[in-house]
Amino acid sequence: MHRTVLITLGIIAIIAGGVLIYVFWTWTRSSPLWQITEEPNTYIVKIPSISDFVPIGVTYELHDDGLLTYTDDPCWKQSCFILVAIGWTEDGKHTLMYQGR
Repeated sequence: MHRTVLITLGIIAIIAGGVLIYVFWTWTRSSPLWQITEEPNTYIVKIPSISDFVPIGVTYELHDDGLLTYTDDPCWKQSCFILVAIGWTEDGKHTLMYQGR
C-alpha cells in the first residue's frame, strides 16, 4: 500500500514540477519566439517545376503525354513519395487538390 502511495505522489510531483517549469518559462520570456510578419518576407519568384518535387529520371518518368510513372527499376516500386497537385477551373470558381502516395 505504501508503495502505491509513493508512486502516486511521485507522479503528481513530476506533473506539478512540469507545470511550474512551463509557467516560469512563459513568465520570463520577453517576446514570442517568432516575430509576427505583416508583409511577405520570402519574395520567392521562381515557379516550381515538377523536378523540384519529384526525382524525374531516377524514381519516376514523365512521359510526353504528361503521365508520371515509375521507372523500370524494381527498387523504386515500393517507394513512398507523396505527390501533391493543385489546380483551378478556367473560371477560377473551383479548386482541385490531389494527394497521392
